[in-house]
Amino acid sequence: MMAGYPARVRIGVLSIILFAVLSNGLALRQTLRHRLDPPEWTPRQEEMSRSEIRFQLLRRALPANGIVGYFAEPAPLDRSRDYRKHFYLTQYALAPLVVVDNTAPALVVGNFQSAVPELDVADPTLVLVADFGDGLLLFRHQPR
Repeated sequence: MMAGYPARVRIGVLSIILFAVLSNGLALRQTLRHRLDPPEWTPRQEEMSRSEIRFQLLRRALPANGIVGYFAEPAPLDRSRDYRKHFYLTQYALAPLVVVDNTAPALVVGNFQSAVPELDVADPTLVLVADFGDGLLLFRHQPR
């Protein structure tokens, strides 16, 4: 078949074929292994699922689309990693609603780590609409 080609060409072609077969064999083995024994969830995936479950009741009380405000502890001035993480988890759980990091919209989500938060609301026009437990609160602006 390759009798007329120099040895280095034959070695090169055979090397390519060998590496292709080896690569496909490894990919097939990995696919079969994951199909038979699915990988465990990572802690980040578990946290996202817990967050989605936590926000289910709140999500039902909100409109299907629009903009809602957000405030939480620690105070927004801190902007700690923990604050940002909870803010992004809230955005993820309430999508396609747009969650903004201020209290200007008509509805505002309060996300607190303690089940019974100290309500020191920065905006005095906010009125508690519902307490969904586990530190989740829904506020609206009181007419002046």
